[in-house]
Amino acid sequence: MTRSWVLVTLAILTASCSPPLAKIFNGLGQTTSRALQLPPGPINFPMEIQGVTFDQARKILLTVEVLRQGKVVKKIVDCRAFTISHHATSGTRSGGQVQHAAECTLTVPAPGADQIRVSTRLDGGTAQVQGMYVHVRKGAGLLGGLFGG
Repeated sequence: MTRSWVLVTLAILTASCSPPLAKIFNGLGQTTSRALQLPPGPINFPMEIQGVTFDQARKILLTVEVLRQGKVVKKIVDCRAFTISHHATSGTRSGGQVQHAAECTLTVPAPGADQIRVSTRLDGGTAQVQGMYVHVRKGAGLLGGLFGG
């Protein structure tokens, strides 16, 4: 039993730490499209932010569309990708953080996709964000609950 638990834990950690398929720079309130070959299967979208100054803003929402030959084949809308603050109504955070949100996962249908489109917006309030990236990773984001979101 213990050996199985260790193997499962190692598999989860390896999947969550694998290099991203892409790291897409995206400004808050912007939409970015990029050609990217995505294999069929689950893809998750951790968000990285270097710093943020906020007022009444709590979360950054992410919408992701995967396309094949210009047509949307799968999308997620307004998943809570990054928690700016759980309690404070205004302030500044810095130091670079990556958050994994379990709900920011989609399954690319066979035979895969050739383009990705990401857009971000605030769930209320205002914020200025420095260095915001959306990572595109294979897998279902199994560690999502441990890292916020």
